[in-house]
Amino acid sequence: MSEIFYKVISPDRKWYWFPVFAILKLISFFYLLGHRFRLWTYRWGVFPRRKLDCRVISVGNLTLGGTGKTPFVMMIAEILRGNGFKPAILSRGYGGKSRDPVNVVCDGKQTLLSPEWV
Repeated sequence: MSEIFYKVISPDRKWYWFPVFAILKLISFFYLLGHRFRLWTYRWGVFPRRKLDCRVISVGNLTLGGTGKTPFVMMIAEILRGNGFKPAILSRGYGGKSRDPVNVVCDGKQTLLSPEWV
């Protein structure tokens, strides 16, 4: 897969890769429009925003599973705990078994839910 990716983005690419590049460019344009529309809906109050009374560190990306988010969050929590903070870990989850919109994964003392459950 990465070999194909490099063939498409390479400045030395062959002419027959142009349609693939053009299609990807078009898809990225529509993705950008969707992203900007989503930001606009939050900015104009279509979707509610919540202000919390504590500091928040958000860890996430577009890639599902296997990118190391859970160990990274655990490392951040350990560093914060070592510096006298009481971190709590919340998760909205994606594709898990929980029906709740937000889940407390860790309350700063113990793990309450595994990432797979959320």
